[in-house]
Amino acid sequence: MSKQLVTPAQELQILLEMSRNLIGKAEDHETRITKIEKTMTVDSRASLNIKQRAERHVTTILGGKDSPRYKEHYRGTIRKLWHAYWNNFGITTYRDTPAMLYDQALDFIDKWRPIAEAA
Repeated sequence: MSKQLVTPAQELQILLEMSRNLIGKAEDHETRITKIEKTMTVDSRASLNIKQRAERHVTTILGGKDSPRYKEHYRGTIRKLWHAYWNNFGITTYRDTPAMLYDQALDFIDKWRPIAEAA
């Protein structure tokens, strides 16, 4: 059995090919990770935080749980908030909020105000 000698140029070519292969794999992993990040939804704890944040916000807007406005308008107001939320994020339930948009979701809720109905 004879051992083949590898020239420095051949060795460099082998290393270059291995590097290209690794770069290709890294790019593939990056693409896959990005896809997962875009499609991953919030976990159950974050989902609960979103729900509670919305409920507290609407309660505050309506003057607290003891106010007549709260008792009369809470259901309709929370419904309007959720419809605006769903439309804003392109989802059908707050549980489907993309994890990468969690902070934006809380900010949306904090800034949301009901639109006055035309009489």
